Amino acid sequence: VLWCPCVFDDTKVKFDGMDKLFYVGSGYDPKTHYYEYDNNYSYDIAFYGGIDKSHSERKEVLEFIAEKYDNFAIFGYGITNVPKDSRVRKVFRGWLEPDEIRKLISSSKIIINLTLDRYDFIKKGFNARLFEVAACNGAVQILKDDNKIYDYFKKDNEVVVYSDLTELKEKIDSLL
Repeated sequence: VLWCPCVFDDTKVKFDGMDKLFYVGSGYDPKTHYYEYDNNYSYDIAFYGGIDKSHSERKEVLEFIAEKYDNFAIFGYGITNVPKDSRVRKVFRGWLEPDEIRKLISSSKIIINLTLDRYDFIKKGFNARLFEVAACNGAVQILKDDNKIYDYFKKDNEVVVYSDLTELKEKIDSLL
């Protein structure tokens, strides 16, 4: 039995041996996700999450932002999978505990929310970060455009979306 934060497109992905998949959705814990400003976590742009092999599609976006913006920080795991000469290594700050994530979201101007590789395998649902960022009521959340977002939030009203790196830069510049 697998309790899932999303519904998978069974024409694109199969879980061998797991015939009982139950959608429970994503959410946040109001005891850990609320507004709490801390100047130590104040960045123009921040990202938290994995940058390991299963998240390889994130690297292009993170590298792009790291090359263009100085006050950018990445928190999470998977730095061993990033090339030694990558700018991402220079802005990687390590792991954050939930109370620190709350402060990061509350104190930064923009949070970049990137999904897993092959998110087209998912028909419904989204990552927990979508709700965590909104719950902290601090940073503006920018995501790659995906219709699944609009089950929960209004486009360019409650979240900001982009379709390519050029549009991402335009939106970041506008917000900053």
